[in-house]
Amino acid sequence: MFPDGTNIASTGDVPEWPPDLFAFTATLAERHGLYAELQFSGGWDHKGYVFHSSFGKRVTDAARAWGSKIEPPIEVKKAWDRLFGRAKRSSKWDWKRDVVFLLVVSDAACQSMDGDIPFDGDNINFYASVVFEDLRLFHAKQRKKVVLPYLPKSICMQVPPSFCCVQPKTNTPSVGCTLRSLSHNLALLPPVGVVETSWLVAAPDIPPSDHFNALLIPFPFKIRASDFVAHEKNAGNQHCFFSVSQSWLKHDGKPVGSRAIVDFIATMIDEAESEANTVHAVILPELALDGKIVQRIARAIGKRKKNLEIFVSGVLYDLGAGKFQNAAFTACFLRGEMSHYWTQVKHHRWKLDESQISRYNLGYSLRADQNWWEQIDVSKRRCSFTVIRPGASLATLICEDLARFDPVLPVINSVGPTLLVALLMDGPQLERRWPGRYATVLADDPGTSVLTLTSIGMIARSTQTGERSSRQIALWKESGAGARVRTQ
Repeated sequence: MFPDGTNIASTGDVPEWPPDLFAFTATLAERHGLYAELQFSGGWDHKGYVFHSSFGKRVTDAARAWGSKIEPPIEVKKAWDRLFGRAKRSSKWDWKRDVVFLLVVSDAACQSMDGDIPFDGDNINFYASVVFEDLRLFHAKQRKKVVLPYLPKSICMQVPPSFCCVQPKTNTPSVGCTLRSLSHNLALLPPVGVVETSWLVAAPDIPPSDHFNALLIPFPFKIRASDFVAHEKNAGNQHCFFSVSQSWLKHDGKPVGSRAIVDFIATMIDEAESEANTVHAVILPELALDGKIVQRIARAIGKRKKNLEIFVSGVLYDLGAGKFQNAAFTACFLRGEMSHYWTQVKHHRWKLDESQISRYNLGYSLRADQNWWEQIDVSKRRCSFTVIRPGASLATLICEDLARFDPVLPVINSVGPTLLVALLMDGPQLERRWPGRYATVLADDPGTSVLTLTSIGMIARSTQTGERSSRQIALWKESGAGARVRTQ
C-alpha cells in the first residue's frame, strides 16, 4: 500500500495525512471483517463493547489535536507502533481495537471534507490545507508545496489508486452492518482499474434557496419501433446487437438544430415558473438528446435562465465505425455561466429478450426469438459526484446501472450522495416495478434520495392493447418515506 513510504520522507512512521491512514486501517477492517465483530457491533455488551462515550472522547480529542498541528497526536503514534511491535503491548492488548481506533480517528480528522470541498481555481486540485488550516500548503519537514498527486481519483497522498482509493462521503447508513457504518467523512473505494471516481468542483459558497424545484421533461414524446435498429454483425445466432436511432431529433428528415431545442426547453421552464416561481434544475430521460450538441444546449439555457443550477440529460454519442456511448450529461451553473460539467457513461448494456420485445411492441424491428444487446461501449467505468449546494451532493446513473450491483453501486453506497438521478428508457414509474425496488434499497442504505425519470414515448410503447394509458413519468424515493410518483 505504501510503495514510497508512509510519508513524503519515506519513513515507516504513522502516516501524517489522515486519508492514507484511513486507507490502511479501513482495508484491514474490511478484509478481517472487524466491523461485524461483537465488540464493535454489540452495544448491549457493556463490558466488551468498544464504542462507549469514553471512546468517543478519545477519538474527538485525538482528531482535534491532529487538526491543530501537522504531526499525528501521541495516542495515534502509540497505536501505530503497537501494531508494528515498536511499543510495549499489555497482556490484554488487542490489535483489532487499535486498528478501529486509528480508522475512526483518521476519519474524524477529515470532518471538513464532509460534502464541502474547497477547490483550487479551475483545475480540481485541492491541497492538504483542506483539513489542516495550519499546514499553510507546506510540509513541515521538507518545506515543499503539498499537492495531492492522485486527484481527482483519490485524496490519498501515499497510497496509489491502483491499490485502493479514498474519497469524501456525504451519507452514513443508519441500517446494516458494514464497513461503511464506521466512517462519516471518508469512503474506502475500489482501485481505479475497477471503477474510477471523482469529486468535481464544489458548489459556490452563496446562500442557497430554501427549496429546490426540478422540471422533469419526459422527452421524447414519441418513439418508433424503427428507432431500434438491428445490426448485421452479431456474436452468434442467439446474441444480436441493436442501436437506437433518435428520430425524435429530426424534422422532415433533417436534424433539429440546438436553437429549436433550447427554445423548446426554455418555453417549458417559463411555463413551470408561472406555477413554481423558480426552476433550479432541468432533467431529461435516457437518450433524450444528441451528445454532439448537448453542451451547446446546456450553455444556451443557462444564459437564458440565470437561476438554473443543474441541467441533466441522457445523451447518445455516435463515435463512428459502429461505436456508440449511452451517457448522462450533467452541467452545473452559477449565475448563468456553466461552472462545470461531466459525462457519466452507461456501464451495463440493455438486453432485450422476447418478453421485452413483446411488451415494447418492437417485433417490427427485432426478432423476438433472439436476444438483443445494446451496442454501446461500456469500457469506461467511472462515477462522478458533485456538490450542488452546501451539504448536498449529486450523482447520476443510467437505467440498467441502477439495477446491476457491480461495479458502480458499491461506490454509490460508500460515498452516499444526497441525490441520485437515474435516467431511464422504461415503462411507467410505479413503486412495485424494478426502479421502485432498487430506489428503495438506496434510500434505506446509505440514505440517498433517488429520482427516476422515463419518457412518455417509452411509456406509450409499453402500454398494451386494452390497457389504460399511463402517465407516471417519475418516481421519488427518500429515506423514511414512501415512494412518490409524478404524472405528466
